[in-house]
Amino acid sequence: RSPHLPGGGSAPHHAGVSVLISPIYASQNRTPVNQLAAGITGPVRKPTQGVRRRKMPPAKLALAKRMRRNPTPAERQLWRYLERRPLGLHFRRQALMWGYIADFYAPSYKLVIEADGPIHDPVKDRIRDQHLAAHGIKVLRFTNSEILQDLEQTSARIKRAILQRSETLSR
Repeated sequence: RSPHLPGGGSAPHHAGVSVLISPIYASQNRTPVNQLAAGITGPVRKPTQGVRRRKMPPAKLALAKRMRRNPTPAERQLWRYLERRPLGLHFRRQALMWGYIADFYAPSYKLVIEADGPIHDPVKDRIRDQHLAAHGIKVLRFTNSEILQDLEQTSARIKRAILQRSETLSR
């Protein structure tokens, strides 16, 4: 049973693969046509583009949830900018991927934006960035002071990265 869905519920299984239930489809009790054609019944949706769904440790899920509820001042300010969808791009906050928690993630462009505070370890960050790059994900890092002191410059860098990423992905 899932605590995240109205009335609980569980994810249906098809050929040994767990399929995620969408709260929207669950509330409307609809099944997408492509899943009906595949013989999958029940209110389900496709996995997120670019990110393979794996079971995350409950502690990691709880940490991401706490981080969403209690952002740092820099994350809060950057989110105010990103939630306005610069260049039409949708971002997620504290997104879980391959065992990591990304501060902000745009799945359609496979772009991660990190707000680095004094806690960040450059060696671990480099390893993480390499792992994400191996999956085709670009990581853009900013220090908290860059975000808080010059959001205009930060937003300009983000827009440039989005445009570059657009060119890279369209090839």
